[in-house]
Amino acid sequence: MHDFIVKLLGFKDYVPPFAESEGKNILNGVNYASGAAGIGDETGQHRGGRIPFNEQIKYHKTFFLISNFQQLLGQLKSLYDTGARKFAVYGLGLFGCTTYAVSVYGTHRSVCIEKVNMGATLFNNRLKPMLHQLNTNLTDAKFTYFNPSGNPAAFVTDSSCCKTGAGDGELCVPCSSPCSRPRQYIFWDGLHTTDAWNEIVVKSAYDSKTPLEAFPFNIHKLARL
Repeated sequence: MHDFIVKLLGFKDYVPPFAESEGKNILNGVNYASGAAGIGDETGQHRGGRIPFNEQIKYHKTFFLISNFQQLLGQLKSLYDTGARKFAVYGLGLFGCTTYAVSVYGTHRSVCIEKVNMGATLFNNRLKPMLHQLNTNLTDAKFTYFNPSGNPAAFVTDSSCCKTGAGDGELCVPCSSPCSRPRQYIFWDGLHTTDAWNEIVVKSAYDSKTPLEAFPFNIHKLARL
């Protein structure tokens, strides 16, 4: 039925299946439908291979990330075309560990919300090989990846420095008093990290020797290339 809806909306062609969609084609929509599939994972299993609704949702999340990924690739190439030659690209942080995400979803006896972190992990796993490919194709430029990580052991991780509630609940309440020792906290508000944590992350990226934090080289080496 969705094909008729697409036709009535004025599209020139049918929305393609997700398996055949890539690049700008994604912006016109993709079709996740699967014959015999339903809301339940077990629906239609007696009819053979199909993609249940839960799996279709996962594909949608992946395509959303890919569209952002393609946009980032275009932006990096635009910078290159205007003369930029050294790129330090940070991966996405684990948003599922923010105090805002925890307050919205609940921890369920875990430190972070893994279903939120999954999107960032998928994006970062694609980002590193993309930067490697750019290094291969654009030999007069240097691209390197940084993982925004650090050791949180000495920090307060389960609350923010300020009282949150503004915005959608993630920002500091206006005119409220912040904590007295912000350098002990990772989060200033529900999403944004403190200068103390940012300093640790930057120092890690500057002189790290492990490819888990900086790949293929750290900021110190990038500056000298």
